[in-house]
Amino acid sequence: MGLAENDDGAWVKKGVTTLQKGGSNSEDGDDDDDGDEVDRIVVGERTSISTVHSPYIASSSKPAAPMSHEPQLAQLEASIAELKDEDLRSLKHQVNNIITMAGVAIQDVQDEIKTTTDEFKVTSTELQAFVKQSCENITQTTKVIMDSNRALRPNVMPWVYWFNTSWRKLLRQYDINLGPPSPLGHNA
Repeated sequence: MGLAENDDGAWVKKGVTTLQKGGSNSEDGDDDDDGDEVDRIVVGERTSISTVHSPYIASSSKPAAPMSHEPQLAQLEASIAELKDEDLRSLKHQVNNIITMAGVAIQDVQDEIKTTTDEFKVTSTELQAFVKQSCENITQTTKVIMDSNRALRPNVMPWVYWFNTSWRKLLRQYDINLGPPSPLGHNA
């Protein structure tokens, strides 16, 4: 549908209606007419014509552009740019939150490792003290038994030597330093 100027100089909208006979304003319902059907709407004060298209003329010059869509396109581009900026700000905010959360998680892991390492150091120190004390207790007990019963000395000496060297190898394997072994029968 388009607009056309009628004989009175008023702009009317082309549409589909039946032609009326004899200037009557009512529709007859006769479908016998072979004429074109036109709906005439007079453009009043409420309806405005936004653009009038000029016909294209075959010439080397460009016809005048009807209504340019540049303002609407510029407005759309501006709103798209605004949405992109908003999305970019939101994405940066999310990335910063993730980085902060990752930093906190890494710091928590470091703190947990430090705490666990400190606990291992304390446990290791206690274990080394226990091992050293156990070794000294066994050596002292062996000395006391050997001193009280001199007849056992030849039988116990090889066992004490084996135990002492095996025990020290075990301590060296776990980096527990007890100092040099003391000779049996002498108080250190």
